[in-house]
Amino acid sequence: MQYQAYGDDFLSKKYIRLNDCLKENRWREADQETDKLISRVIGKEIENSVVEDFQDFPCNHLLTIDKLWVRYSNGHFGFSIQKEIYIDFGGRFQTYNGKLTSFMNNDDQDAWNKFIHKVGWIKQKPTEVIATEVIYDIHRAPKGHLPYWYNKARFAFFLGVFYRIDQCKNNISIS
Repeated sequence: MQYQAYGDDFLSKKYIRLNDCLKENRWREADQETDKLISRVIGKEIENSVVEDFQDFPCNHLLTIDKLWVRYSNGHFGFSIQKEIYIDFGGRFQTYNGKLTSFMNNDDQDAWNKFIHKVGWIKQKPTEVIATEVIYDIHRAPKGHLPYWYNKARFAFFLGVFYRIDQCKNNISIS
């Protein structure tokens, strides 16, 4: 099976490992490969990312990663799946002068809290909040659980990727 990335033969070579991991349901390896691919594009570790790192993130890279996750999980995993869950809870993206900001109002914070519970990244106990273990089993993981980045990245990563997915999908025809 020949995999084609978004109009760029060079990209297809970059994404062969991710494609193979996802196709073979090796979710943990695919999650790690996704981190590596994104880190290479932004030029730093995901843990150190800021909103601005994603302002001009190349659409073909982001949409290729997302499309592979969505395709091989049958719509169970992917950044766009996660973004839709966040939006469904009323989450929005704050902009100032046409640029994304990391500002969150109370409604956005509420949407974020609902989101992280829904995708199974966190559990609430009566006296504490506990990050859950990553579930690399598609039959047990909640929808949107992967790619996992809750303990890896700042909130800026979440905002930046979801906002950029929205921009890219509105500007590129996806086949």
